[in-house]
Amino acid sequence: MPLVNIDCLKYTEDCALFKYVNETVYGAPNQDRNQAAEYLLVAHITTEALEEFITVDSQNYLTKLEYDISNTLDGHYRFERLRFPIWANDVAVAEIKDVNNVITTYATLRYYTPTNKFYKCILGHSNIAPDAINGATYWQEITSFTTADIRKNTTIEVFVSDKLFDCRGKKCTKKELLKVGCSCTDNINKLMPYLKRKVLLNGARAKAADLKPEQAELITRQLSDLCNCND
Repeated sequence: MPLVNIDCLKYTEDCALFKYVNETVYGAPNQDRNQAAEYLLVAHITTEALEEFITVDSQNYLTKLEYDISNTLDGHYRFERLRFPIWANDVAVAEIKDVNNVITTYATLRYYTPTNKFYKCILGHSNIAPDAINGATYWQEITSFTTADIRKNTTIEVFVSDKLFDCRGKKCTKKELLKVGCSCTDNINKLMPYLKRKVLLNGARAKAADLKPEQAELITRQLSDLCNCND
């Protein structure tokens, strides 16, 4: 059976660090976690829909379930877990493109346990290991996982999820609420800074839940600007 992706974010006290947690159910009738190698891509998606990739340590490719992620701002983040089959004396094919330079056949991608590396087939073959004497003729080590020929490759599984990271906005909103206090003399003017932030925070979360990440990102930028102006 195909794996069904389940994941979540865990915030730490320091908003500059959080955890991406893979909670997918492995094991019969699905594959075990260690039957394939997984590499995590993380990108902040700007309001212009541009990807700003964050370096993530994916080592322990066969067992890792929690990934520490450093970031500098709240916003819309995309997580792509790339699950690579393990090389096992199989047939491999090279990439084929049509006259318009469009990939019609994706190259075989594999994780090779002895070297703890990922490889792309560059010349079709059968039963030649990446570290064989002539292995470099048939395999090329993958050093960048962000290209379309890797992320769209049909010989691996790719699990994608979009999430709203709002740790700083949440703390900023709570901070404004604490400023109000509980004095009977408090009035609506004292509540306004908190209410402005709360409306934006709720709005961003609502847009994210409604699968409108670009709008969630735009609202988050407004909230971040408001919080930064008053730090």
